[in-house]
Amino acid sequence: MAHFILANFVYPEQDVFQASFQLQFVIDVTGKLIAPGIQNKQPARYTNAEKELLRVLSIMPKWRPGECRGKKVPVKVMLPLRF
Repeated sequence: MAHFILANFVYPEQDVFQASFQLQFVIDVTGKLIAPGIQNKQPARYTNAEKELLRVLSIMPKWRPGECRGKKVPVKVMLPLRF
């Protein structure tokens, strides 16, 4: 996952570059990444770097869906990321 993000992330031109992110998203029952966002932050306040990171998440290949008692279930992921 980290390799995919680093290979597809295009550093935005902005005065200050933030290198620490608190991502959150859901992996649905088909393995698709949905509802990506930055933890505790409104979309209107996203920096260019955060917007670019969310763009990269939107093109990420499907994940293996979560399971509970043999049934596929959605899974919320909270992922701290630094680079």
